[in-house]
Amino acid sequence: MRTQTFGRVWMGITSMPMRTFAKSTAANTTDVKLRGTFIPGSKPDLPTMIWLPELIEPASNFTPFFTSERNKIRATRNIWLLDYRNQGESDHHDSYAMDDMSDDIIRFMDEQKITLATIGGHGFGAKVAAATAINNMDRFTGLI
Repeated sequence: MRTQTFGRVWMGITSMPMRTFAKSTAANTTDVKLRGTFIPGSKPDLPTMIWLPELIEPASNFTPFFTSERNKIRATRNIWLLDYRNQGESDHHDSYAMDDMSDDIIRFMDEQKITLATIGGHGFGAKVAAATAINNMDRFTGLI
């Protein structure tokens, strides 16, 4: 009998990779750099959607979902699968304050020259998305 391990197939199901950690820790909360995966839409100059994952999974786990031929979101949006602070490949910092996490996302948007976006998430990522949208209503067109 085979047992399930990460990255292997068990009963026809491929498990997702384990959580990865950033290679750097920011000294100041305003120095935290967010990282993620950009999935371009099917046409140039589409609006942007930012997607945040659950607390214990990297945003890149959502790549198969958003790139599936059955998913039509890329016909209407460019997508950023974003790891928030202390998550995935983004920088780590002792602060888990929701305001700091929201500020990180706004800084990321500024760095990427994203003036308006739709934001959404899964689990804890949805809470971060909601807090960010509520605190910065002039930067978001919608919340998923």
